[in-house]
Amino acid sequence: MQDAVPPLINRRNQVVESPLQERRYCKHVFRIASVGSDTDDPRCELDSHADTCVAGSNTIRVSDNDRLVTVHAYSHEYKPLKDIPVATVATLWVDPKDGQPYILIIHEALYFGDRLKSTLLCPNQLRANGLLVDDVPRQFDTKSSHSIYVPEDKLRVHLTLQGVVSGFESRKPTMEEYAEYPHIELTSPLEWEPHSCDMANKENQVAKVSTTTKNEAQEASRRVMNSTRLINAVRSYEQATDCIKGLGDDLSGDDLYERLIAQVTVAIDDTEGNGLMGHADLDVHPQDENSRTIFALSTEEKRSVLTPEVLSKRWGIGLETAKRTLRVTTQKGIRNIITPGSERRTRLSLDHLGYPNLKGRMYSDTMFANVCSIRGHKAAQVFTNGRGFDFFYPIKTKALAHLALTAFIHEAGTPDIIVTDNAPEEVRGDFEKSCRHHHIKQEQTVPHSPWSNLAEASIRELKIGIRRAMRRTRTPQRLWCHCGHWVAALRRHTGLEIATLDGRTPMENVLGQTPDIVRYATFDWYEPVFYHDTSETFPAPKKKIGRWIGVAETSINKAACYILTGTGNTVVTNSVWRLSQDESAQPDVKIMIADLDQRIREKIGDTVKDDDLDPDITVYRDPPEYLFDDEEDVVDPADPDATQPEADDFTPDSYDEYLTA
Repeated sequence: MQDAVPPLINRRNQVVESPLQERRYCKHVFRIASVGSDTDDPRCELDSHADTCVAGSNTIRVSDNDRLVTVHAYSHEYKPLKDIPVATVATLWVDPKDGQPYILIIHEALYFGDRLKSTLLCPNQLRANGLLVDDVPRQFDTKSSHSIYVPEDKLRVHLTLQGVVSGFESRKPTMEEYAEYPHIELTSPLEWEPHSCDMANKENQVAKVSTTTKNEAQEASRRVMNSTRLINAVRSYEQATDCIKGLGDDLSGDDLYERLIAQVTVAIDDTEGNGLMGHADLDVHPQDENSRTIFALSTEEKRSVLTPEVLSKRWGIGLETAKRTLRVTTQKGIRNIITPGSERRTRLSLDHLGYPNLKGRMYSDTMFANVCSIRGHKAAQVFTNGRGFDFFYPIKTKALAHLALTAFIHEAGTPDIIVTDNAPEEVRGDFEKSCRHHHIKQEQTVPHSPWSNLAEASIRELKIGIRRAMRRTRTPQRLWCHCGHWVAALRRHTGLEIATLDGRTPMENVLGQTPDIVRYATFDWYEPVFYHDTSETFPAPKKKIGRWIGVAETSINKAACYILTGTGNTVVTNSVWRLSQDESAQPDVKIMIADLDQRIREKIGDTVKDDDLDPDITVYRDPPEYLFDDEEDVVDPADPDATQPEADDFTPDSYDEYLTA
């Protein structure tokens, strides 16, 4: 018995009973898409109307995410399907070029299994994972590849047409095939939110930027268009007013009325025929946040399997306590392994749990410098919450902004939301992948409004602080990368006059702990210091003089510092001590400082060109071995030749600190 063919509905909301009429009047008919395939071979088909991938009979369920949804059919006459799991599935595809089988992994898919013959792929869900989806058949565009390209694996899945639907053949793999063949991820394992406004906002922002110049160029030609121009796709009162004014005075009221009516598209579920009852136009009737439209299906009531009842039983707590716990915590990354033997290949995205969570928004932008730094950097990525919690990461090019984001996550934590401008390096590519991997939501500012990105204000304050410190100490300009680290750290540890801080430091405001400033307050920027150089051999002195250029925050030894030597190199050591007033006044020490500054100017001074720099300067020397020893094992640098005194050398009176007070 053949399945019933779904009804055909034309623009006038009339049911077309004969399939022949669909072909005859295909120009005026909307067909409500049916689920499945007309051939015996299961396929994975692209469905631009689907906002989430749907797994059919040609897939196996690898793991589920403990989330269930209720699925509704295209018509209210059918009962909804409840408790459809959101799962990770796998299907086997064979490359026709070389016969190599691949296991295609689809995360965040609605699992129907044998109830659905073919698998439906949401093109934008694939694109969100970095895949290039070209679904235009070659007969319409000879330049089209008509394929799905996976850049990370350099794999291209060629598409074929079945009727008018693009897709490719695949089948359900066995357990042995799943474990043996290479795995290719088509979608991201992170939670897919099809009704989030992020993708629509990005599209609108890109469209505004790309059409601004085009609209300006076409403005002159619009004024001379004749009265036969049609009013098309008018979506706002302002646009309609501009179009009508451009038509001139020759257009009569009746002519305008008829043309406006001709351009009205009535929704297919508009039972009244007045354009107001239908829900097909998302601009007029936005979909509910919890609903999804899948081909001819929709889902809602998304919920987690981790219910208060389950948590109450597992943790041994009361039901009300469990409800309160779920309300004040997150449950990201839940996944149950279903396929036997899949533990080795299924990757759980739980890296975000290894770092502190930074509540609220963090802002980021790129700062540029005209001078190449001592480490070869020409820019810096700045992260801030707009209230002094600033972080500064020098980078060689803006394309490496994602490396700065990774460093920020490792040092500070993962923010809930990160706001950037619309630069491609900060919206797409590796930056976007890193945000998805750590469950960070991305937001962008409105084009041509830099004031809405609070990182701009932080960059201004950082530049002022860097210039002031370097001018005061006559620091070579190539050290701006180290000075930026130092200035940003000072801002984080300073009780700034910001109302929301209530007199506390930005560090305490964000992390909830009172910070210790001893590492940053012991030395001044570019201060001359003595350090203990263990690389020197007898009879050369190990006590040397250098310039203090910051705290080595990435070192496991919290007392480690960066010291600039006379060779222009930077060393990392924790055996550093200040010059006393008596030492600073000694003539030989003054000569040592002057000689140090002269050698530094010759190596990295402002008059030295980039091509003349010593290439070894930009490479850090290996830190000394004692840097990673325990504190009690480190020789006191104040007197490297000192020995442990004997106990007999002390008298009881020597332990009384008040005796000679």
